Amino acid sequence: LTQNGSNLNMNNSCNVMSWNVRGLNSPVKRTKCLEFLKRKEVSIALIQETHLKTNDVHRFQNRFYKLAILFSRKLGVKVEKSGNDGIGRLTYVCVTINNTKICLASVYGPNTHDPNFLRTISNSLLDFPGHQLIVGGDFNQVCDKNLDKSVNAISTPDSPRGINTFISELNVIDPWRLRNPLVQNYTFFSARHKTYSRIDYILTSASLNHCINSTDILPIVISDHAPVLYNFKFLPTHSKGTRRWRFNTTLLQNADFLKKLRNNLKILLEINLETAASPQILWETTKCFIRGEALSFASYLKAARRHRVTQLEDEIRTLESDLKQQFSEQNHSTLSALKFELNNLLKDKAEFIIHRTRLTYYDQSERSSKLLAARLKQNESFSTISAIQTSAGPVTYDQGEINNTF
Repeated sequence: LTQNGSNLNMNNSCNVMSWNVRGLNSPVKRTKCLEFLKRKEVSIALIQETHLKTNDVHRFQNRFYKLAILFSRKLGVKVEKSGNDGIGRLTYVCVTINNTKICLASVYGPNTHDPNFLRTISNSLLDFPGHQLIVGGDFNQVCDKNLDKSVNAISTPDSPRGINTFISELNVIDPWRLRNPLVQNYTFFSARHKTYSRIDYILTSASLNHCINSTDILPIVISDHAPVLYNFKFLPTHSKGTRRWRFNTTLLQNADFLKKLRNNLKILLEINLETAASPQILWETTKCFIRGEALSFASYLKAARRHRVTQLEDEIRTLESDLKQQFSEQNHSTLSALKFELNNLLKDKAEFIIHRTRLTYYDQSERSSKLLAARLKQNESFSTISAIQTSAGPVTYDQGEINNTF
């Protein structure tokens, strides 16, 4: 959990995601998931089934082994209280965002029918009557047997009663279903039974419904559960700072880049070698030229990768939609191949991020002052004054007016 003062820029919005990740112990899997959250611009992530070992818990702040609630550092929040049920079924945090008190909860339901589970969760969340609720999780239950299960799914007649009672007692709503009253879309695929079901939800207080711009169920990638993504229009984010450029050493393994760089360097030197005022100027010019070539080629690779990832996700979404209507071994085989390619792309990106992070700490290991300065710079946003009451009386959120007040 990242704590900070609220930045109240009303023009911004934020994404809230609930996702059963099925394990985060692997460094590559952990990085893939975090990179996925970043790519989807997720500000708040309600995570289930982290499966973190005791010696890996330090890799996140304030998480409770099976469950986690993650905040983007760009999101201004003031944390009031946090807690959990002690058995990995519920973790919650009460925050203030944009002067709105919100209780965020991540829930992981048992695989077997337990009539007391949701009642216990409901009683815990009823302790915060002054807060709006955003409850996300893998409930392992469907709300509607006809709409939330594929045609050939095994029937469990008692399960909808529990979650619908839970929704009624907490006075929350299922915004995705309200916006898609007759749509059959699912969040989990059972490879054993070849069936789909919608058992992952983000439930919110009814009073927050007007604040939701969009709701979506994303394709099933990385995990065997689909992420559920909501966009809220009232949750602001901090502006992002600049980052110092570093040469991407992985380009040295790219034959196309090396060939292009050699050819262009040859042309550069042919033109400037005899006319340069001094060797120092030529050297500085060459370094700037190499930097420009590296940035250009890296941007090209990044754009191509993003395009392919987006293309694969769209193809996976289409195939999953077809499979949800009627299962086919051929389509399922094609889907598996597409997921394999997508996971390889995400794995390569995750390994690059891990390599870059390790390189940063290796280079700075003997110069702790610079590393400390970088860490302190990250924490500057924590002390940001995001709102102030002016001498005239009203509260202002404009940074210029805040500075003028001081």
